[in-house]
Amino acid sequence: MKRPYGPTYAVSVAAVEALEDVLGYDIVVFSLDAGLRKLVQDMVIANEKAVRTILLEESKTERATLAKEGMKFHTVPAAAVYSKLAVDSAYDRMVDRLKKAKRPTDHVAKLRQLWQQQ
Repeated sequence: MKRPYGPTYAVSVAAVEALEDVLGYDIVVFSLDAGLRKLVQDMVIANEKAVRTILLEESKTERATLAKEGMKFHTVPAAAVYSKLAVDSAYDRMVDRLKKAKRPTDHVAKLRQLWQQQ
């Protein structure tokens, strides 16, 4: 299915700001005045919401199609436990890769806290 909005790489403004705080420098520098920056930010947020709505609708349609074709969906008994295990595992792999690359890992905990607020 061709999406009507084209390729989208949505990044939360708050997430970029959080990453900039951790890194200690600006990732993207806008030479726009505050009013124009707000306008751009508002447009990005509106686009993120519109894309999310489209993707959620596609997901519902896909789920209905799969169910109609015989797929059975199951509820995970301990979803929160499973989710925590998955997230912990992902962060453990990230720390391992950083260590193998001989890169610092002291920022991982702060980034994790900031990203999981999203």
